[in-house]
Amino acid sequence: MSLLAGAVKAEFTADLSDFMAGVAKAKGEASKMESYGASIGKGIGDAAGFGLKMVAGLAAAGTAAMGVVGGIAISAAKDFEQAKISYTTLLGDTKKANQVLADIQKDAQKTPYNLSTLVKTNQLLISAGVSAGESRKAILNLGNAVSATGGSQADLERLAVNLQQIKAVGQASALDIKQFAFAGINIYDLLAKSTGKNVDAIKEMASAGKIGYGEITDALEKASQKGGMFEGALEKQSKSLTGIISNIQDTITMGL
Repeated sequence: MSLLAGAVKAEFTADLSDFMAGVAKAKGEASKMESYGASIGKGIGDAAGFGLKMVAGLAAAGTAAMGVVGGIAISAAKDFEQAKISYTTLLGDTKKANQVLADIQKDAQKTPYNLSTLVKTNQLLISAGVSAGESRKAILNLGNAVSATGGSQADLERLAVNLQQIKAVGQASALDIKQFAFAGINIYDLLAKSTGKNVDAIKEMASAGKIGYGEITDALEKASQKGGMFEGALEKQSKSLTGIISNIQDTITMGL
């Protein structure tokens, strides 16, 4: 009996030892899984935190960008109020001034040029004796040429000053002609196509002082028409990022 009891005890002890070893191993694996799970959880938390930070950063950047655009728009709105006074003085009629400015607002919304630039450029030509309707057409044709050559708001303003001087003096000087060239506009070629003369003949006319405001605005108008050298340039440029930002700014300005 003692031998049998001893054998049973020895087997039981061995089985118990194996069981306890298994329990210890299981606890160890469970501990590892817990640690691994915590690590995964931390990783997911970190990733989520990073994602939230990115979203917050993008939102902040968007807010900052809109703040800049809004700031520019507020400044433009203030200028627009001053323009109402100026246009009323130039045209001698508040109702007419409001209508002209309303037309310019429409142009600003469908072109890459902002409201402030179009108000200034139209004002330049009107102050030189050009009618509001003719001024609007001339500025849009000039803007079309500037857009076609990749020019900026500043280029349009500079060339509008140039047109104002040509209108005031009555003829285009050699420097006036060069101003178009500086903006990438081959005015000699445009004038040749407009008049049906060759470039050499146009240069002779310019030297003789026979190129004036009418010849240049006619050339710009024909270049903007269907089949012209700069056909559709304004529309294409208004769909660019620069044009879209300008239109957003104009929308905010008009809202103010």
